[in-house]
Amino acid sequence: MVDSPTTEEQPLLATHRLSTSSYSHKSERRHSLPTRTSVASSICTEIIPPPKPESSDFQIRRRRAAKLTNFFGVDYRELIQDILESIEKGVEEERKRGTLRPEEVESLLHKLRDLRMKRDGFL
Repeated sequence: MVDSPTTEEQPLLATHRLSTSSYSHKSERRHSLPTRTSVASSICTEIIPPPKPESSDFQIRRRRAAKLTNFFGVDYRELIQDILESIEKGVEEERKRGTLRPEEVESLLHKLRDLRMKRDGFL
């Protein structure tokens, strides 16, 4: 057997039917839902990301260097001289030990000199 609505529920159902039948199709749509859009337009807006301001690789590297400088409190210019001197001393020590051939030592020292000249030219 199907339960029939009680007499208390019957007026509510009748009122509900009257109120919903008087609304048009458009007004029955939930107001929180967006209006009808085509599938193509919704796909296009989701696929294409908003344009980002373009930063060059140089600008990105400079920002990173600035962050590191700020964090460590030491500038690249201060560090590079010490690093190049340390590498040169290491090459000389390896030459004295005999672990590097003379050609390797000359090649490495030449590269270090080139780095110093480039560094002095840029900085």
